[in-house]
Amino acid sequence: MIKNILLNSGSNVIVLFVKIAITFIMAPLLVRNLGNYDYGLWEMLGAVIGYMGMLDLGIKSAISRFTATYNAEHDELRLQQIFFTAIVILFAIAILLASVFATWAMYFSDSLGDGSTSPQRYLFVGLILAAQFLFMFPGYVAEGTLEGLQKYHYKNLITLINSVIGSVVLYTFITPQNGLVMLAAVNALGLSVKYVIYFAIIYQVSNRLLSPFVAAFNYKQGKELLVFGSKSLVQGLSHRIETATDSIVIGSILGPAAVPFYSIPANLVGYIRMVVWSATHVLMPVFSDLLAKNDYEKVRELYLEGSRVVVGLVMFLAIGVSFLGSDFISIWIGVEYGNNAMLLIVILVLFSVFPLLNPFSNRLLMASNQHAIVVKWAPISAVLNLGLSIPLCYEFGIIGVAFGSLIPVGLLLVIYLNKCCSILNISVLKYVKESILPSIFPSLFMGINLYFLTNFRPIDGYFLLMSYGLISSVVFVITFILFSLSGNQLRWLKQKISKIMIQSV
Repeated sequence: MIKNILLNSGSNVIVLFVKIAITFIMAPLLVRNLGNYDYGLWEMLGAVIGYMGMLDLGIKSAISRFTATYNAEHDELRLQQIFFTAIVILFAIAILLASVFATWAMYFSDSLGDGSTSPQRYLFVGLILAAQFLFMFPGYVAEGTLEGLQKYHYKNLITLINSVIGSVVLYTFITPQNGLVMLAAVNALGLSVKYVIYFAIIYQVSNRLLSPFVAAFNYKQGKELLVFGSKSLVQGLSHRIETATDSIVIGSILGPAAVPFYSIPANLVGYIRMVVWSATHVLMPVFSDLLAKNDYEKVRELYLEGSRVVVGLVMFLAIGVSFLGSDFISIWIGVEYGNNAMLLIVILVLFSVFPLLNPFSNRLLMASNQHAIVVKWAPISAVLNLGLSIPLCYEFGIIGVAFGSLIPVGLLLVIYLNKCCSILNISVLKYVKESILPSIFPSLFMGINLYFLTNFRPIDGYFLLMSYGLISSVVFVITFILFSLSGNQLRWLKQKISKIMIQSV
């Protein structure tokens, strides 16, 4: 099991780091070719498309959970029924949504323009996004099924190839004249091709058991998907409001041209969440599998040991981004985007770190079908977030929006942690002691190191930035290994090092 977890998590993380590298290359190119207005508009459209994605009714997460459970129970009939029923439901939603979006594009897309460019480009973008829905929603079934079968490495390989090809096409052909339309077209085409390939892979790895054309719609399975998915929907929608609404609020109040000054630091900080999500996403089907076998002891061990490592990763990334983020943006995109961004970055880092101090909470709650607590509290947090961000944006600009997002997440951390500890039959104090406190000393030591380095000589280029990052990374890793790893983790690490040394000899 550990080998499978490491394979799937490793492939997730590799894809993420390739995407980070692509973003590093592409972001300045996109800002230059789209300009602040269209770049900000693209960020706002991305947030809207994210909300449209919520209309999957939480079925994608439900597919992953039930596929893992039925696969562990070797229930082939239910596997087929879940797969085909989900396709029927989501394809119906896709047709409806594409029709509505296409109608809007034909009659109202000119409202997106600022009057300085031809409105025709916004018509094309709207029609492209409408067509994208026809592949996106059925594709959720394929993605959720691969995750439930714990075949993340197949999914990630296709995503990796797709991302590289799309970026090469954009880098080669994008211009200020075709920028927004080209970006939308490449994204839509790449997404569509990716999902078609996912279905082909599922057909093969399931030994032709799962096919969009082999099964029948099952009302009971459809109801089961919708009941479970409705809880995931509330959770996903609330998370979307907390993480993606800020660009819409800023664009609506301050104008699309102000969005990049928030979205660029926010996207940088967002990689903390993405790294953790990539490393932990595979555990939901793993927890489902273990719970189906009533192996609660293994779940507890995996939860505590894994959280200790992931919290360490979170703290390492948080300290690094807080100290180096604004300088990196100044060098990467431009001084105008990095100047005075440090306070914004620190607030956004805190917003990201609070939920990640209990990194497996969503995975465990969903796997145990006890995420009804999310239905109760996540909407309250999301409404509080939005209710604070709007007035604070009028008063303090983008800093106010970030601060409005920070306040509710601390509340959710306490509530979800208490629930997860109840499921695991452990105390909150035990979790804090075993999974959070071990990272405090390495983080403090790394922060002191970066403080003195950046004050000794201010960063003026990539070489110094990378040097400080490398030095602080070594400091953190050494102190974390020496003071934070558990006995089991140290023994595992020593065994791996010994094995590598023997093989090298």
